[in-house]
Amino acid sequence: MKMNRSSRNIIAVVLVLASLNFTSCCRLSGGNIPRCPSVSGWITIASSLLGVVSPMIPSLVTAVGAISGGRISDEDMKRLQSMNNDVQKDLNEVSGLVQQYKNSPDSSKLDRIYLVLNKIDSDLDQVLPSLHITDSATKTKISAAITLALGGIRGLRGLVSKHIPVDNIAPPPDNPPPLPPPPVQTYAAPRIDVAQLKRDYNNSMSASTGVAEVDKAFAKAKVR
Repeated sequence: MKMNRSSRNIIAVVLVLASLNFTSCCRLSGGNIPRCPSVSGWITIASSLLGVVSPMIPSLVTAVGAISGGRISDEDMKRLQSMNNDVQKDLNEVSGLVQQYKNSPDSSKLDRIYLVLNKIDSDLDQVLPSLHITDSATKTKISAAITLALGGIRGLRGLVSKHIPVDNIAPPPDNPPPLPPPPVQTYAAPRIDVAQLKRDYNNSMSASTGVAEVDKAFAKAKVR
């Protein structure tokens, strides 16, 4: 599907800002591996990230539901709603686990947070390829929102991974080993600068696509 010039510009801005943001928040070591905040620091950042990322997808779904049916099929709308329900449930679990860890540090809680964040990442990552949206303005907005939400999730997962041995992350013993994750479909650089993430998301939602109906609906999707 071909995108018009304004659509390509919006996606380009999102990706450039995303790629710059993570390295500006984490000092690079000699091996170019980001060194991020301490244990107490990441909890504060995690809570703030969750506060920004959590409303992104519901706001997106509400905006998509407000535009005319000709721009998105009922099937795609149901996919977005189902993804939103799954992601919100998992984000609520992560939020609860972060609070539990803050009150009573326990590495098993970090293991679980990491696993749930992996699931959220997969759910968000796989939704774009599953949609069959031909309207470029609508697709541009949806792509921007999901890319930025993914950036927040990957930033949070990166913070968690700094404090647990990844080799120790395993599924509960009563569950079978998980299948290998599918290939990454959506590029999104990790984001831990909460204020910048929020600004980038709101700017993306308010950016003009040249289609008045789409612009009006998505302008209301901004995170407050």
